[in-house]
Amino acid sequence: MKRLLITGAAGFLGSTSAQYFSQRDWEIYGLDRVAPDKTTLAVLKDHAAFRLPDPSLDELLTQWKPDACIHAAGRASVPQSMADPVSDFSDGPVLTFHVCKEFAKMFGMRTSSARLFSAYGPGLRRQVLWDITYKALTQRTITLQGTGSESRDFLHVLDIARALECILNGALMKGEVINVASGGETRIADLAHLILNHVDPSIILKFSRELPSGTPTNWQADIRKVSAMGFVPEIALQTGVAEYVDWCKHELNGKGMKI
Repeated sequence: MKRLLITGAAGFLGSTSAQYFSQRDWEIYGLDRVAPDKTTLAVLKDHAAFRLPDPSLDELLTQWKPDACIHAAGRASVPQSMADPVSDFSDGPVLTFHVCKEFAKMFGMRTSSARLFSAYGPGLRRQVLWDITYKALTQRTITLQGTGSESRDFLHVLDIARALECILNGALMKGEVINVASGGETRIADLAHLILNHVDPSIILKFSRELPSGTPTNWQADIRKVSAMGFVPEIALQTGVAEYVDWCKHELNGKGMKI
């Protein structure tokens, strides 16, 4: 069995990756500043809870001897990056530098950077899909930022795990950057209507025509690199959104909200 270390193992991407790779004969080790939930703990061979960077990482790498690492720790929020850029930089590029430095020193690490676009799926409690779905489940009229013509390239979190597997198996690992996305562009207005169709099409949808500073207008990824490694998205947006709406209903009902 190969050993895989996942940093940020308690997070949205890290926990899904842990479950995905555990089903493909990897022995999974998790690291996060908080303890993972029971579902993730069940697939971990071992785990540790502390905030990176930390000198304890040296000892853990010596003990666990991972064959590969998926570094999924850090922030992924445009509003937070604008409100607190110093912390965002520290938890992003600076943290990644420290972790890669440890691996390079101990294992002569080869690296590849996966540039993730708009990830979504069960477990996501922030960003645009959560915002729209939460409002649709709790309000009769919802107002979203922008004009609705803004676009994103959405990819289900399970497809992201599949893409990471393709990168682990097929990338040159010479520091190259590889886009991980569907390769398609979805307007926010179209996404909103897709969600409303699964909640209540009679809900009134409005747009503020204003965007917060730093928010990109249109995204569509060139995925030729990861496609050449054998990656093909498997979960259609329509299917993934229906699944996500059902998960959100269950999540809100579990908090005592009548949906």
